[in-house]
Order: sequence, then C-alpha cells, then structure tokens
Amino acid sequence: GMYFIGCDYESAKNFPRPGSTAETLENLKATEFIWKDMNGAEVLAHWNIFNYGQGDMLAHKGMARMYLIPFPHKPARSDEDVAAKVERYAGELIPYARTPYVFCPMGIDFVEPEDDLVELLDRYNENHYAESGIWAVNAGLDDFLALIEPFKEDLPVVEMDPNPYWTGFYTARPLLKQRAYELTDDLLRAEELSLIPQNRANAEQVTKELTPSWWKSAASNHHDLITGTSPDEVIYGESFPWIEEGIADTSKVIERLSETLDEPDLAKVPADLPKHSLRMGDLTITTEHYIAVLSEEHGGSIITLTTPEGKALLVGPSNDLISYRDAGGLWRMGMEFKGGKWKKTVVTSEKPAKMKVEETEDGLAVHTTHELNGETVRRTMWFRNDSPAIRCRVSGKAAPGYTINTRIQPAHSCDQMTMDAAAGVVSRPTKRFYEPTFWGFQHFAHLENRDGPSLGIIQKHPGAVAYVAPEKAVELVALRNATKEKAYGIVPLLANPAKGEVRDPYDFEYTIQFTEEGDWHENGLHQQVAEQFPKEKAPALFAVDNKDVTIASVKPAWHGEGVIVRLNAPKAPGTVRLTARSISFAKAMLCDARERDLAELPSDDTTVTIDMTGTISTVRIV
Repeated sequence: GMYFIGCDYESAKNFPRPGSTAETLENLKATEFIWKDMNGAEVLAHWNIFNYGQGDMLAHKGMARMYLIPFPHKPARSDEDVAAKVERYAGELIPYARTPYVFCPMGIDFVEPEDDLVELLDRYNENHYAESGIWAVNAGLDDFLALIEPFKEDLPVVEMDPNPYWTGFYTARPLLKQRAYELTDDLLRAEELSLIPQNRANAEQVTKELTPSWWKSAASNHHDLITGTSPDEVIYGESFPWIEEGIADTSKVIERLSETLDEPDLAKVPADLPKHSLRMGDLTITTEHYIAVLSEEHGGSIITLTTPEGKALLVGPSNDLISYRDAGGLWRMGMEFKGGKWKKTVVTSEKPAKMKVEETEDGLAVHTTHELNGETVRRTMWFRNDSPAIRCRVSGKAAPGYTINTRIQPAHSCDQMTMDAAAGVVSRPTKRFYEPTFWGFQHFAHLENRDGPSLGIIQKHPGAVAYVAPEKAVELVALRNATKEKAYGIVPLLANPAKGEVRDPYDFEYTIQFTEEGDWHENGLHQQVAEQFPKEKAPALFAVDNKDVTIASVKPAWHGEGVIVRLNAPKAPGTVRLTARSISFAKAMLCDARERDLAELPSDDTTVTIDMTGTISTVRIV
C-alpha cells in the first residue's frame, strides 16, 4: 500500500505500508523492474510511484483536477509555469530511474485532457532542453517500455505477489461477476462448436456473429465493471444489460450450432448416498471418508467432522454463517481504513434451525433457512459416500451495509495459505496489515498445517478467503452488500465515490475437504475445480497427455490462418503432447497471446509437442 490522495484519514507518513510491494520497490529505488514468477517467466514492468495522475497539474495551479470535483484550480500555462512542472516531475522520478528515461503518467479518473499538450511540451523542449537536458514527449506506456527494453540487464529482478491493499471489490456485486464469467464461458463454447466437422464450413461467419458479444465480454473486464465499483445507475443501466444481451445472443448461436449434435444422455448416475440418522436434533452422516455430525441446536452447522478412525478434522460450529456490519463499500472492506467498521452481528449457530434432509441425485442434501439482518438466506450441504468433498451452497443476499461469511473451523491451526491467482499459484501469510486479512483467489485455496490434515477449499467462482487467527477459523466471503465506504460512520472517502446496492439473490458455491499429506499440487486441488463444478462444453476436438494442463480455448484464428488452441496450467508442466481428434494438419506454430507466430513446433498429422516452460501456451494449427 502506497499513499494515494483521498483514500485514508491518516498521515502520508504511514505509507508505504511495512512489508508492502510499494515498500519493496521503493527500497529498490526503481520504477522499472523485471517481475519474475515462480516458473521463471519474466515481465518488464513499470511502477507509477507518484500515482497515475502525477502530471495532471502540468498546466494548472491548485490542488487537483480529479473526479470533476471543484477543487480550486486555475490554468497556469505560461512557459515558466510549465517548465517548472516538467522539471519538478522529472526531479521526482529521476532518483528512481535505472535508464535514461522516465515516465510521468497523466489522466487520472475523469480528468479532462490537455488539448494543446504537444504544443506545451514542444515549447518546453525548444526553450529549455539545452539547459535542463530533459526532453519531454507525449507518448504511451507501450512506447516507454520499448525505449527501456534495451536496458533490461540494468533493471532489478523482483519475485513478488503484488496485492492491492483494497480487497472489497473481490466480492462486491457477486452476481455481476458470475454473469460476466458465464458470458465468456458461453463464447468459448460457441467458438469450439463452430469448429466441429459439421459446422466448420461456417466457422468464419460464426466468428463475425460472436464479435459483438466478445466486445461486451472484453468491456466487462473494465476496472469499474467486473469489480462492481460503478454506481447503481451504471451497473443496472449499462453493465448488466450489456452482459445479459451478450449471453442471450451467444446462446442463440450455441443452440443453432448444437442442432447437429447427438442428444446427450441426461440420465444422472444415482448418487452414492451415505448412511445417516437424525436423532434428538443431531444428524450423523457416515461416509468412507468422514463422520459428520450436524446440530439443529447450533443452526444446522457441523459440530464435529472426524475420520472413520476418529481423527478430528473440523470442530464446531463449522460451515457457520456470520453476518458482519461492514462500513466498507464497493472497493474496500470495513477493516481496511482508519475509522472503518467490521463488527460481528448475527451468528447462525447461536440460534436453533430446523434441518431438512433430502436424498437427491447430487447426494444427501441438508437444507437450513436463516434470517440475517432482515434477509432470508438458505444454506445447503451435499454429502456423498464416494467423495471426500462436502459440497455447499449459500443462497440469498446480505442486507445493505453487511457482509455474510461462511466460517470453517479446522481442528488444526493453519501455517500457510496457498491459492491460485490470476497469474499462477502463490503462497500467502495468514495476516498482512488487517485482522482479518482477506486474500483474493480464483478457484482453490489450501490452508496447510504441519501437524495434521490440511483444509482444501474449492469455489465455483473467484472470491476471497481469510484465516481468522484468534478463533483459528477460515472464513469465505459468501454474500456481500457493503454499499459505500464511510469512516467513523459518516465521513465518505473521496477516492471511493461510488455507492451501490446488491438487488438480486446470488448462489455462492464451494466445497470443503481435507488432505493428509502433500501440497495443493500433490493433492490435485487444481484438477478438482472442473470435477466439482463442471461446465457445459463442446465435443472435444483436442486432448492433452498431461492431467495438469487444461485446454482453455479452441477457436478460429483471429490473426492469421488456422485454429488457435490455448493451453493453461497452474505451474510449468514441461513437455506436453496435444493430439487432434477430428483435425489433421500440415504444421503447428507456437504463438504469443496476440496470435503472432514465434516458432514452428514438431508435429505429425495429428499430434504436436510443446515445451510449456510457463503456465500459458498458444498453438496455431494449420
């Protein structure tokens, strides 16, 4: 966490936060560095140390121009004023430069552009370059990175996990996030369907049909859309309609492309139901993997979970629901700023709840219904004899100004948390800055301990997890409806201006299980995501010989000819063989993510060999 104006009611001297990414980079005295991941992959990176609107006051006097707030400012466009600003900004940046170039960002949120910026900079160069040695250019970050690339050997190499110190956005407006993911999944499925033999002749036309929906999917990745950090009138008036329209249009394409497919066998294999008995309000469930006891007196929570041999896995109450008064908002949680509030209000295990036990095709279902701050929330757990996982769902919505977590209490303490992030798998401490500290993760988290079984969490959609040290409990954010950040109950944070309320119920889905020995990889947590929460897919056109590797997409090439196959893995898998099931090909090329050919790959008519030294590979099949 670095200091950012309008974010915190505390001194700038408290920033950067001790142990933060900002402190690491500040100590390196480098705004440019090589970011290296766990597989050795490297990215040329730049850090906006003085925020991303450093140069916005180049031709103005006053405090700021951000957010269209009427801060007192006025034009200051004279040669003397502009020259002073150019040299001030350069003077701030040069001490952190490892190359002859520095980058001064301009254009923070809702700041109007300088119409004659080029003329102002040209005037500076003509009048002052000879004396200052500073040459000012209006250019983009891509131009700047191209300039410093020849100096990569002079830059520090940094291995780090750069986390934001705001985490509320990970779970704000969960239904919006879910629908955005569903749109992308539908588009990927439609693209693959267009390439099955009976549809391949029209693949180019399908690509054109899907383009408007792909643009909607791309727009959903905007930093105020997928995060949910826009006000209600934008989210409900623009964001949701865009995504829903994209889903509807893509569904029509999928329906048409699926007409030639054989009807799938929809008959489900009957669930392997565990033995169970309900006596005196206690439900005992016995499987090959564990014995669970749920208690109506404790709101239907799990009060014990043991192995068949009697080794404790969970202590109670577990899979409990806890509602917190959350003074945070769309960006931040209530414990993340001075004057915020994060206070427990309702705990479902403290009030009895009737359990409804139902034998279903998905397993033995246990339903309970709860009232939390005036909202009805339903919790369901599914138990199967043939699975070590307890599948769970929390349905409903939190009351405005509240966050509902599900709490799990392992019998053993947690030493380390490992989880999948957008760029790979990372290990994180149980606490950093806040109590509790919520970490964003994609689909799985492994909470490891040295002395006993480790807890594995699988989620259908990305979310946030924390280890609450005093109680030795794990909490997952299930339903969040924090509406606007306010300090001390009344003071808004200027940098977090948007207010928004969750209007629709949401299904939060996850599984709980335990691993005896080994890490996340040895226990295959990454593979269980697809097993626990399978997606509808097109008939598989390709297969890989490595169970760690997922075929993330198969699509007509957007740039160049042929078919693009994108592979993904949680860590570098090494040599992978990709085999085509209904396509023969003349050659295969390794590409970058923008489908630019890098090198030809060894292949025969149906199989290509790829050396995956990173977590993503893109292959062109011609």
